[in-house]
Amino acid sequence: MNNLILKAIAGSSLGAGMPTLNGVSQWIQTEGGNALTIVLVLFSIMYAIRQSWGKLIGFLLLAGLVFFTIGSPDRILSVFSGIGNKIIGG
Repeated sequence: MNNLILKAIAGSSLGAGMPTLNGVSQWIQTEGGNALTIVLVLFSIMYAIRQSWGKLIGFLLLAGLVFFTIGSPDRILSVFSGIGNKIIGG
């Protein structure tokens, strides 16, 4: 009975306007990036106030990598794939 109903919905125009979660995932990625940026700035200010210059430089390098990974995960995955192919020889 359920298959009959699903086939009827899939074959009609009723399923064409159904909402998806594509916009939600993009919104979460955007807001997560904004929240991460705020945290990175706060930690950078904290290290600068404490004059922990070594920790500040290390943190900024790591934070840049994390920020870049969140901003474009497909690009970073292709970079790691290319490195793996060079090491393995594939």
